[in-house]
This record gives sequence, C-alpha cells and structure tokens, in this order.
Amino acid sequence: MSRIIVAAHASFCPGVRRAVTLLEQAAAHGGEGIYCLGEIIHNR
Repeated sequence: MSRIIVAAHASFCPGVRRAVTLLEQAAAHGGEGIYCLGEIIHNR
C-alpha cells in the first residue's frame, strides 16, 4: 500500500492564493455570476 506524506508547511504558491482571493472577492461583490475559461488551480 502506498503512503502519502504531506509536509508540515505545505501551502499554495502566491499566484494560487491571489487567484482564490480574487474569486472570493468577486463572489462577495455579487452580480450575474463568475465565469472562468479553464482551471483556476492546475497543480499537475
């Protein structure tokens, strides 16, 4: 069986944090909806 070990200080990069923050702000502002062309987070 495989084990997955996550580092104690694992986190998202600044670009991902900024993208999520901008989406949260847009959602809080309201409006017609939020549309995205592609994935917001694409950790591959």
